[in-house]
Amino acid sequence: MTDSQQRGQQRGHTLITLLLLAAHEMIDELVERLAVAGYADIRPAHSRVFENIDAHGTRLTELADRARMTHPSMSELVTGLQRLGYVERVPDPGDGRARLVRMTPAGRLLQRRALSEIAKIETAWLGRLGPEVGPGIRAAFTRVLGPASAVPPPAAPGAR
Repeated sequence: MTDSQQRGQQRGHTLITLLLLAAHEMIDELVERLAVAGYADIRPAHSRVFENIDAHGTRLTELADRARMTHPSMSELVTGLQRLGYVERVPDPGDGRARLVRMTPAGRLLQRRALSEIAKIETAWLGRLGPEVGPGIRAAFTRVLGPASAVPPPAAPGAR
């Protein structure tokens, strides 16, 4: 039993907390799988960058806004990923004063592996929810969250 599951049994949780705990468990599982695949330098916090970056690159301010975190916090994550070789900062072709954060070839390889592992994790979790809940949960959340949630996931690595 995981720490999150033990905490959940110790006291009742709101749906908000349960959804957050599930998301944390899934991200932790992803990080473990990536470590086994040779990406031991990836931490759970890095998901905030990868889940919000566009295929052509994204301004730091936009990354921070999408992740609902401060600009300095996002900058720290991006700087760390830049040192690891997964992202780079390049001039924004639409505004020479601005810079885009975009994935490097190594970052695209990592993303490709992560998306594969995410698909496996989601399949396992949906299976654990059972046939009466699992198949419809993605559609239900998309319906409840509205058009913003229907934005396609990040482009496949290599797509530009």
